Amino acid sequence: MESSYILKDSLIPLINYVTENKFNLDILVPGSYTLMHIDLDQKALELTVDNLSEYNLRLLSSLDSVYRSKKLRLAIADMLMLSGCLPPQGIDKLLDILLEKDTSDLRELALCLDTNILFNRIFSQYVFPKILKVERNLNILISRQVEAEIGSNLLSEVRRVGNLPRTLEILKEPEIKTFLKVYGVGAPSLEARRAAIAIHELGLLEQQKKLIKIYRSSESATSRLEPDFLIVSSCKKLAEENSFKLLVLTMDDHTYTCAQILKCNALKLIPQANFPYRIEGVSLTNISELIYVVTMILGFIRLRVGPEVLEIIGSWRGKSLKEWRLGRLLLRYPKFGILSKYIRKVLKADSVLTALKVIDQYVGSN
Repeated sequence: MESSYILKDSLIPLINYVTENKFNLDILVPGSYTLMHIDLDQKALELTVDNLSEYNLRLLSSLDSVYRSKKLRLAIADMLMLSGCLPPQGIDKLLDILLEKDTSDLRELALCLDTNILFNRIFSQYVFPKILKVERNLNILISRQVEAEIGSNLLSEVRRVGNLPRTLEILKEPEIKTFLKVYGVGAPSLEARRAAIAIHELGLLEQQKKLIKIYRSSESATSRLEPDFLIVSSCKKLAEENSFKLLVLTMDDHTYTCAQILKCNALKLIPQANFPYRIEGVSLTNISELIYVVTMILGFIRLRVGPEVLEIIGSWRGKSLKEWRLGRLLLRYPKFGILSKYIRKVLKADSVLTALKVIDQYVGSN
């Protein structure tokens, strides 16, 4: 087996190579159980979670809370939403607000984002594709409390030894080493992995400097206010200082209630728990996003590509903040075969792209 690091964005060309050879994809969870089948010809995603027995779910749940049967469906709904395959309820209303021209109020609109909006990649998956087409300017308000919550979650570590010996019984020999790295003592928690997604989202917001202006509040946490109250109140103050029309965007009931108490306009987005087991018309971009998200949430997955299997690892001990921000992944794959050929092509493109970025940064600084 060979190992290589790869950037998250490079999953798109990798899948594109697979598409040329008419291979379909299977996303395998620990123990080589199929979680999702992707028909690249039909651009369809089929969930096969019903094939997992309660016994297998009990074994897998000792690795991570998302495998518990009651949470698995919600976890899958999160994965689909994070990857842009399943929009949350209320996203159409948000887009209408962002794209409409309100002549009755001449103030600029500003959005206060709570932590869950960043955790769930609402902007990169659902807002960017629309506003970039019409070049609509946006003002984004980020409270210090939100950044503090993301940072504290990313740095948190948990012990996952639990019932590990029993769980390892269901794993094949090549997987055990990887599992000990991903789920052993000191491995990043699920909250840390979600925080990494939020950091990546913040980075994407900051890249859109021509269309998006980010304002950060200077208020630090105090004992007088609860975290959700602090998020809303600090953004309200920031909006008043800049004469903005404020809209609080949240996925949390308590934050929504705080916005109402403080008399701020608010919009609550709700994940769709009831989703079809077959989703049609999935783009290659969404498929690559789905693979990335599933890898990040579960720690690592195995991707069956035709006759070969590719291990994709998203979490490991010692992964730097820069690696989290860039979306760096670790691949393990057969030394010889069609997969190794594709991966070498993508890695070559990665190195060229990295070199161009370094040159661009050097030229820009001079």
